[in-house]
Amino acid sequence: MARTTWPPEKRAEALALYVEHGSRRAAEVSEVPAGTIRHWAHDEGLYRDRMARIRATVESRNLSHEVLRSELREELLLAAGELVAAVRSMMREPDPEHRKLPTGEVTIEERVAALEAEVEDPSPAVWSGRDARDLMVAAGIALDKYRLEMGEATGREETLTLSAVEHGIALLEAQQSEDAAIERAHEALPG
Repeated sequence: MARTTWPPEKRAEALALYVEHGSRRAAEVSEVPAGTIRHWAHDEGLYRDRMARIRATVESRNLSHEVLRSELREELLLAAGELVAAVRSMMREPDPEHRKLPTGEVTIEERVAALEAEVEDPSPAVWSGRDARDLMVAAGIALDKYRLEMGEATGREETLTLSAVEHGIALLEAQQSEDAAIERAHEALPG
């Protein structure tokens, strides 16, 4: 197979594309084989430069990812705190008189006025235990996600193991119980 000689302009174009986009894209655009471009890049030391740029980009993205995760952790903790504060507020300040709809003998106008007031202020008249529970569940989930992001435990698990001495004591007690039961059985026998 005949060896192709590429003009210096084509080589420069292909190497510029290589630095920016890599050998595959450079080959597509410049119509120079990717292997040839890689060989030129290696000869001119561009391979190391490209790898350094790729490493720097990856590190930058990782850093950006860590910043985003840090911000997420902060938001989760703040959200949990706000939810708990909302529950505290609900428990301290129930307002049973707020937004009572008229009942019994009322005119249509009074009923319409009460409903319009409800539309303007849709907050619940009295916070129910269910509302508080839902907020606490949401706060707990936010706190669990925060702890998970921080690498902390999100659950508690305990395992109790018997040491060899404790195991030996348990065996001796079981043997003593068995011996005592056998002795009682012999005493109960006639004769």
